[in-house]
Amino acid sequence: MRKSFILYSSMYTPIKHLKDDELGVLFRALFNYQTDGTEPPPESSIYIAFLFFKGQFLEDEKKYLERCEKNRTNAAKRWSSNEPVNPIAFAGMQSHSMDADNDNDNDNDNDNDKLNKSIDWSKLIEIFNSTFGKASRVFPEAVKRKYQARLKEGFTKSEIVLAMTNAKNDPYHIETQYKHCTLEFFSRADKLDKFINQSGKPESKKYIPTK
Repeated sequence: MRKSFILYSSMYTPIKHLKDDELGVLFRALFNYQTDGTEPPPESSIYIAFLFFKGQFLEDEKKYLERCEKNRTNAAKRWSSNEPVNPIAFAGMQSHSMDADNDNDNDNDNDNDKLNKSIDWSKLIEIFNSTFGKASRVFPEAVKRKYQARLKEGFTKSEIVLAMTNAKNDPYHIETQYKHCTLEFFSRADKLDKFINQSGKPESKKYIPTK
C-alpha cells in the first residue's frame, strides 16, 4: 500500500448513520487496512461500511499504479530514446590509477564533463521516482560521480533504466517495499550487473543486497 490514501466527502453519506464509537472503530480499521492489510471481522457492525471504503481504495490504487507505469515508460523513452535496450552489460571494467599525472587528470576531468552533460539528472530522478513510487528531489554529487564512472566502464543509460525496471519486480525488494532501492544503489556496478541480466520475472530465491 502507498504511504497515503484519500477520503472523499461523498464517502460520508453511507456512514453518517453510524454512532460515534462505530465511526472511531471504522477509522481505526481503515488505517489498519492501509498499514498492514488487516480487515475487520465480517460480524463487525462497521464491516459493510469498511467494504465500501476498501472498494474505493482498490480502485484508487489501480489508477495510481497505472499512472506510475505510464509515467515510468514515458520517462524512460525520453531519457534513452537514442539507445537500444541491451540486457547485457559491458564486461570490461577499466581501473584508474590514483597516481595519474597532470595530463591524465585533465583528461579525466574533460571526460567527466562530457559524461555529466550526457546524463539528464532530472529525468533519471523522474524515472527512479515513478518506478519505485518515491519522491527523491536531490541528486547527490557523490552519487553522480558513481554513475559517471559506470558509463565510463561501458554501462549505458538504457541498462541503468533496465536494472531499475527489473529490480522493481524482484521479490525481496517488493517485500521490503523498495527500502534498499535508492539512487546510490543503482550506481553500483555489481547491482547493475545483477539486475541488467535478470529476466524481470520473480526469482524463487530471495536476494539480500549488500550494504
